[in-house]
Amino acid sequence: GSDASKWYVRRVVYNHQVFQSLDEFKSAWENGSIKKGKKINLDDDKWATRERRGEQRPLDDRAAPETTTLDGSRIRADREEGYVEWMDWSFYTGFNRDTGLTLWDIRFKGERIIYEISIQEALAQYGGNDPIQSTTAYLDRHYGIGEETRQVLMGYDCPHGALTFNTSYYSDSTYSVNTDAVCIFEQDLGFPTSRHADTTNGWYGSTKGTALHVRSMATVYNYDYMFSYMFYLEGTVEILMGASGYLQATYWDETQDDYGTRIHDTTMGSVHTHVVNYKVDLDVGGTANSVQTIDLVQEDANLPWFDEDDPPTKQLRLQKSWVENETSFSVQGNNNGQRVLLIGNKEKKNAWGQERMYRIMPGYHTIHNAVKGSVRLLNNARWGEDDVFIVKHKDTEPSSSSTWNQQMTIYPPMTTPAESIDQEDLVVYLNLGMHHVPRAEDTPNTLFTDSRSSFFISPFNYFDEEPSRDIRNAVLLVQDPNTQKYEVAESGSGDGDKTCTPREVVTPAYIGQIGIDLSGSV
Repeated sequence: GSDASKWYVRRVVYNHQVFQSLDEFKSAWENGSIKKGKKINLDDDKWATRERRGEQRPLDDRAAPETTTLDGSRIRADREEGYVEWMDWSFYTGFNRDTGLTLWDIRFKGERIIYEISIQEALAQYGGNDPIQSTTAYLDRHYGIGEETRQVLMGYDCPHGALTFNTSYYSDSTYSVNTDAVCIFEQDLGFPTSRHADTTNGWYGSTKGTALHVRSMATVYNYDYMFSYMFYLEGTVEILMGASGYLQATYWDETQDDYGTRIHDTTMGSVHTHVVNYKVDLDVGGTANSVQTIDLVQEDANLPWFDEDDPPTKQLRLQKSWVENETSFSVQGNNNGQRVLLIGNKEKKNAWGQERMYRIMPGYHTIHNAVKGSVRLLNNARWGEDDVFIVKHKDTEPSSSSTWNQQMTIYPPMTTPAESIDQEDLVVYLNLGMHHVPRAEDTPNTLFTDSRSSFFISPFNYFDEEPSRDIRNAVLLVQDPNTQKYEVAESGSGDGDKTCTPREVVTPAYIGQIGIDLSGSV
């Protein structure tokens, strides 16, 4: 407990040797019976810094490509209200000390799709054969994901020209402001939203692919988390996180190979799992929602036109079912992506009689905690034990975690008593993250390149047809039957080409956090 007078030393562990008391440890040290490890060279620390190393690569003296807006921003925003509009999307932003950036009242083409998207918790559970690594399980909400969300570096964390919002929160007696802590920008995807070349009938079309990014970066002790929300032209939302920063390291020797990777002379990175839990309060066609799964299964079918001696054909079949009660899911379905997970209103149909739904679909690798029943966690991270949990909304359960969840391991703030979720106001708790087996390339810092994890929330029969057909940043070429040449039949809005000179490169600067105490002094 918290009564320090009752604390005592149970044992002393040094270099895989266990001593029953401090006196026993001291005696072994003094009489030379203790086995000592290799001494760490504290003067050799350059390998662990971000100082530049290595020869310059060819042409790296040239500036890297930049995202350029040729005709002015297409984002409309109200900083005071935290309100944003882009290409028929609209939403409000919020922020708090525990979990950082939140999005509210997300609408597409005037209809609310999502009431709330917010981070709930960030778990990091480690493994090892020493007392620290084997018992470590961080719940970063306790330390303050929002508190550690700081200014983004323009041109690096976000492109030049991005719209930025300041963030603020109260902690103890201080009101803190982080300048430029959220960036919002439209980005060329590098691939079209859709395209087709029909050379048989003489037409060729493509729709330019862009997305709106809303991003924040939080450095919670050693790890840097990137939290991004992307909005696509056809009504899809992508929730993405990535991890960089420093590994939690420990002393390396030859007994450690089962628990991590040697990354330097006497240093290893410990195996661990990151699980970031998100709350997605969907309102698809209203607040009365249900959950449907469609599993792709194999069947052996004898079809009416077969001869009697024809063998059955092996093919796919859709196995549809409605989920009755609160539950958790593996979104992969036999680990081959054979499950479609849908949420929507049974009573609302599109023009073709199909329920108007949204699909919850894995993007970059989706994971859950591989360790179940941990004594270190007990009940405070049950939400991390599967890919997705779907529960009935309750005002008394606003979150899957809390600031105190790191210490309150028995009584979690959310339970799943298997209540009915048929045509109810539903909340989806989904997990992103990675199983991190450290490697030498994680030094000095883990790479965002392959540490990203994401979910897509995409329309599934919600519309009568593909909704980005109204986009003017598209081109349609039609073949002239006489000359056989392709001419532009549709392109843009008819106002002609738009060009401008890209802005000059701006040197990034870190402004820092502004702290204001209650007396009003800075």
